[in-house]
Amino acid sequence: MSSVILTRILPNIRLLCQVRSAGHWNKDWMPGPYPETKEQRDAAAKKYNLLPEEYEPFPEGTSIHSYGDYPKLPDISAVNKDIYYPWDYVRERKNYGEPMHNRSIYYIEDRVDSLLDKKLRYSKIVMFLWIVGGVSFIAVLPFLPIQIFLPVTARQMPKEGVIHYSYDPVD
Repeated sequence: MSSVILTRILPNIRLLCQVRSAGHWNKDWMPGPYPETKEQRDAAAKKYNLLPEEYEPFPEGTSIHSYGDYPKLPDISAVNKDIYYPWDYVRERKNYGEPMHNRSIYYIEDRVDSLLDKKLRYSKIVMFLWIVGGVSFIAVLPFLPIQIFLPVTARQMPKEGVIHYSYDPVD
């Protein structure tokens, strides 16, 4: 039985694994050089499934890493996309073939809300003043002349001639 496995089944499994992984390599997904001409820009737009009018590469020399011909996509997180649209990848709210943002790990649904600044209820200075005022009030509170204590009555001590408790029946 083991000779059948070694001679017939195992080579076929190895062949299947090799055929499966022979597809796209990492070099196929790497960005190309920065597009200089209009033809290069159109080819890069087609490569990333964008219209030539929508395609805008990262400016050259803006960071330590060169993004090459990778498109500069808007910062829109998954929280701000329509939840009722029939997405191909529901968790990320993406469609098949849609280019990924270069910082896509930050824009999935349980991370950053990219429009948070536009949704603030109060301005940042008002929130800052509320925090500073609250902390200042808590810091000054022990020094205010306010008596804070638990309400208690006078101590009930036994006195001469006063019966506090008796075992005699009440008449």
